Amino acid sequence: MRFDQVYQRYMISGANADFTTMCIDLDMLNYDSGKSLDDDSKKMLRANGLLILCALATSQVLLPKSLPKGECARMWSEVIMTSTVNKGQCTPEDLENALARLWGLSSDHQKRILSAAVDKLTCHEQ
Repeated sequence: MRFDQVYQRYMISGANADFTTMCIDLDMLNYDSGKSLDDDSKKMLRANGLLILCALATSQVLLPKSLPKGECARMWSEVIMTSTVNKGQCTPEDLENALARLWGLSSDHQKRILSAAVDKLTCHEQ
């Protein structure tokens, strides 16, 4: 019952909204903000937010559960950059877990991880 279409749409919609809120809070979507991402990367983040979130979700599954927060950004970024991008192949629970893990980190660490995911997907599309 948890995996019916209504539940999946609900979870994906909520995860996408939470992810967009995080990006806005981090000021990563504004073209004139001058923060961490260039304009092309901001376009990628705006246009492919759900794919980026899915890449974050599938990569966080590969991280140890008891990873210290201070190591999370470095290791998660490394996993993102070295793993195969898995477009669209994540569960609602993976999305939820990735967002929970991201929200638990500092804004600098969140930006580092998001930047790695955007860079990976930008390279993957070329």
